[in-house]
Amino acid sequence: MKYIDEEQLRELVSREIFKLGKRSKIKSVEGFTNHLISTGHNAQEISMAALKRNPSLEGEIDSDRAATAGRLHDLGKALYSSGDRGHDVLGAYWILTQGGASGIVSDATPEQVRSTLGKLALAVASDFSLAEELGVREGFPQRTYPLPEDFDKKVDYIREFLSVKGNPLPIERLVYPDTDERKIIVCADLTNLSGKKTFVRERLDEVVARYERWGKTSETQEERDYFSYIAEITKHPGFRDRIFKVVKKVEGLTGMELL
Repeated sequence: MKYIDEEQLRELVSREIFKLGKRSKIKSVEGFTNHLISTGHNAQEISMAALKRNPSLEGEIDSDRAATAGRLHDLGKALYSSGDRGHDVLGAYWILTQGGASGIVSDATPEQVRSTLGKLALAVASDFSLAEELGVREGFPQRTYPLPEDFDKKVDYIREFLSVKGNPLPIERLVYPDTDERKIIVCADLTNLSGKKTFVRERLDEVVARYERWGKTSETQEERDYFSYIAEITKHPGFRDRIFKVVKKVEGLTGMELL
């Protein structure tokens, strides 16, 4: 089985951003793509460390698949004019509907391609705060910005695609990183700051500061509301507790200091 490589990813991102033209929210194609690639590097390093300490997890954790999920984790931001809003679901939806034809996975049987795209889509969907944004978790502020067009239909499509015994995938399984490999992807992103290694707490503080700034300076009210909301969620003790549990599980698997 082959996965999209770094050069192919650069071509894909450039092509999709070019198609959006002025509607794209990506300010630097190179900077954005470098973030995807360095997150892929982090994911591969963390997954290999987990497998070295836990050989029995071979298969549940696949370092090449994890690296690919890391490269794709924010891809939705480049594919749609909504930018950050809903990018996790939009990215997962694109992987399931366009990933095969776009060469995300190749040199495999149709069944293998379908299964692998499903795993990649799930890793992308649970990238950050989807559970809080969709109201799956209680006790968090309600969203004040609109989600992208047909967002709910795309959620339904993903859940149907990943049906379990004929039933749509439970929403909880969509929004939470419920496997070790999905947890690794969360950590790979949250230990990556502009291509340099950082600790998760520092990265979350950076997200808060940046999103609070963008909540005041972004061009549209939708964007200002979105960034202000995510900054508020990222500061919330309940959100941090959820993320820290994920990170501590990965620290236990790898022996790495990430938090």
